[in-house]
Amino acid sequence: MVRFEPLTTGVVTSESVSRSSTITDNPVEGGSNIQDHVFTQPLSFQISGKTELPAYPDSFCSLLCVKGSGTLSGRDEKSAFRAGDSFFLPCSKERLKVEGDCELILTHV
Repeated sequence: MVRFEPLTTGVVTSESVSRSSTITDNPVEGGSNIQDHVFTQPLSFQISGKTELPAYPDSFCSLLCVKGSGTLSGRDEKSAFRAGDSFFLPCSKERLKVEGDCELILTHV
């Protein structure tokens, strides 16, 4: 993780979420169930300002920044990110805070 001084706290000016499913590269032709090979409910966040991500206490998550930059903050840690950076988030009841102007994809398995 990369650390740097936090940005100035601002006001959320826009935020939106969209949902979709992405099929993995694991073949289904061998008799597997399609649901065994789908990342369920990836979320796409368009963030301008500050928001909190959903908590997933029963599932780990992958967070990918596809556009822009910002900071990801937890109880004990703060990390800067930019387009192309990704994070592995362990199972947790903690809602992480995101601040910046960015697009994030959050996938939980």
